[in-house]
Amino acid sequence: MHSTSISFKPCISYVNPDNTLTYDGEVAMTCIKTGIVLGSGAAALGVPTGIFTRGLNLLAGPTGCGNIVKPDELNIIGGTISLMMSLLK
Repeated sequence: MHSTSISFKPCISYVNPDNTLTYDGEVAMTCIKTGIVLGSGAAALGVPTGIFTRGLNLLAGPTGCGNIVKPDELNIIGGTISLMMSLLK
């Protein structure tokens, strides 16, 4: 099984020695959660994954997610959400 990283840094760099999230870890969690919520909504509305990903790329800079999360890698998550939504119909 191949694992795809959606972040630019290794996961360990987002966690402090006491197992709390660093500032970048907090930002990464917010970016990922927001991406999943937006992706789920887009999938439910039938928005193509490519359009959704371009939207995330446009938002990446202003939201601070651009140097932390790789929006292009979220295509995999978006595709999975779209597949799950189509199976539920």
